[in-house]
Amino acid sequence: MEKKQTDMESFMRAGMPLITVVIATFNSTKLLPMVIGALRKQTYPQECLEILAVDGGSSDGTRQMAESMGCRVIDNPLTEPVHAKYLGFQAARGKYLMYLDHDEEVVNPDALAEIIATFRQFPDVRTVDSSGYINPEGYPLVNEYINEFGEPFSFFMYRQSRGMGFHLPAVVRQARMTAEGPHAIIFAPAPSNNRLFIENLAAGVVTDIDFVKNQVAIEKAQDLCHLFFLLNEKGASFAVAKNNPLRHYSGDTWAKFLAKIRWRIKNNIFHLDGVGAAGFTGRQSFQPTSLSIRKFLFLPYAFTLIFPLVDGVWLSFSRRQALYMAHPLLTLYTAWKICHYMVLKMVGYHPEMMSYDEKSVIKGK
Repeated sequence: MEKKQTDMESFMRAGMPLITVVIATFNSTKLLPMVIGALRKQTYPQECLEILAVDGGSSDGTRQMAESMGCRVIDNPLTEPVHAKYLGFQAARGKYLMYLDHDEEVVNPDALAEIIATFRQFPDVRTVDSSGYINPEGYPLVNEYINEFGEPFSFFMYRQSRGMGFHLPAVVRQARMTAEGPHAIIFAPAPSNNRLFIENLAAGVVTDIDFVKNQVAIEKAQDLCHLFFLLNEKGASFAVAKNNPLRHYSGDTWAKFLAKIRWRIKNNIFHLDGVGAAGFTGRQSFQPTSLSIRKFLFLPYAFTLIFPLVDGVWLSFSRRQALYMAHPLLTLYTAWKICHYMVLKMVGYHPEMMSYDEKSVIKGK
């Protein structure tokens, strides 16, 4: 323990690059104190940390709270979070850029220092991914399912967990490891990496934004969403941290989770203002043909009920958590809503773009 502290203190005395943390906010007062508070507890020098709150028109004092905690607040004319993250990218002054959603709390107080140490030790690394999500103590169990897979369609397509303890092993199975540092495992660029589901715009992922601005063409918000693939094409290595979990307060009720599922389905079916291009629809242009074909198998998978049930049993057994027996029902609900919105699209229905809570129509429509 003393050796680790000595190494860290020596590292901290060296010149530190500026890190910009971008948080897309909208009526975020409930969780923002924890999210920003965790950043203020980092051992990384606070004078080398810029926090941008990109706000979509909050009415609950979010702006004032962010300002009182030392954040720079930027207006987002849309409520939609992808646009907020694009504005944050444009405004960021740091050499490195971390994206946190307003419900993601960094746990390890040395996380930022360890990430910068990894970038310095491995100059070819342009992305350092976090270690995955953990469920906050006492938080509803539905949050564990969201933390791991997002929703049933993503589980079917990638079968890649974002849960702490499962995420790194999943990446190790699919990508080629080239080195292991004290704080992260390093992976080589390769076409096969396009099968991975790693987003640079959330989950505490940190990107060498100087490299991006000089080497990668980012012309619109949707381009930024596929930054992992674009960096892979440029031959950039990436890393996954060993000890940088995030507490994720994604969904505290089943109703909110179902609303998020509907939000994602609508975005991908109706391609609302290009937002669908920021999600699965846009990822298809980078990913193998086999994944594009696989999506057509989701409805048969769901409606058989047998295969989702088998997966639910396997997940419950491997996680020792009966929660995952809800997987068949969640899969069936997702498949039904896909069919529902596809039929609506065929008859000319076009919904307004909504935020996750489905109460706020995004401005500018």
